[in-house]
Amino acid sequence: SGLMEGLAVKGYVKVWKDGALIREGSNRVVEKGLECLAKLINSESVTLPTIFSFGTSSAATIDSMEALQGTKLFSKQATLTRDTRTLKWAWEGSYEEDSSVTVGEIGIFNSDNLMLARFVPIPAFTLAKGATIKISWEIKIGG
Repeated sequence: SGLMEGLAVKGYVKVWKDGALIREGSNRVVEKGLECLAKLINSESVTLPTIFSFGTSSAATIDSMEALQGTKLFSKQATLTRDTRTLKWAWEGSYEEDSSVTVGEIGIFNSDNLMLARFVPIPAFTLAKGATIKISWEIKIGG
């Protein structure tokens, strides 16, 4: 995978709940995600991820991961905007299930179920019915 050597990728995630910033931090772009971004830079055809999936595991992300590590709680279609070297995803809405959930991981996936990156909020956070949530996720390629 000489294509990816020296490909500097930085990602940062912010999570708001009921209008307050509750978690923020760096994500980890996994191997399959780096391959996807390398293709993007080389102007090859690539299906960019636009789906946020929320799961239960707080296990640390390692490069070889290709999926959420816990039970998938729900997924949301995010809005993706990009300029030359920056990808920005955003989603906001409300949690409307009757039973509360604890979110330990969030991943960005494409329609082929390829995981680009994963974020582990420390500590995990709980969503109850009616909670509003907003996610902003930015990945810079190079530089």
